[in-house]
Amino acid sequence: MGPRHARIALAASAVAVVVSGCNGGSPTTTASGPNVVIGSGELPATVPEEFPIPQGAVIASTLVNFDAGTTEVILRAAVNGAVLVQFYSVSLPEAGFQLDDVVVEAASWDVLFTGRGVSGSIRIRNAGADISEAVLELADL
Repeated sequence: MGPRHARIALAASAVAVVVSGCNGGSPTTTASGPNVVIGSGELPATVPEEFPIPQGAVIASTLVNFDAGTTEVILRAAVNGAVLVQFYSVSLPEAGFQLDDVVVEAASWDVLFTGRGVSGSIRIRNAGADISEAVLELADL
């Protein structure tokens, strides 16, 4: 286990996040244009190394638009969305990001943050019983 994964596991346990599953399989990446890359299975290099991912979360898809300086990551975790919001509320500041706001809506939460050269948001929603989906959107500062 590398230092990044150890920090993530520690942050996850600090908020009592227990997640099951694993990424499984090999990451896949396909280019859909000279400046857009679509993939799955792992975080793209445009996501800061310190960005926290809950232990056991699955990275379902990624999209990097180099022209726009944006990255989108969709991940799924075997926890309720409220638990995932708590995880990010604690682990983002611990990883050196500034937590700007948490906006609660009827069916989702938006976690807004800046730091490490990016600004971003994480839209979290419940996707089933104790399953949540998070859409991470990053933009270069």
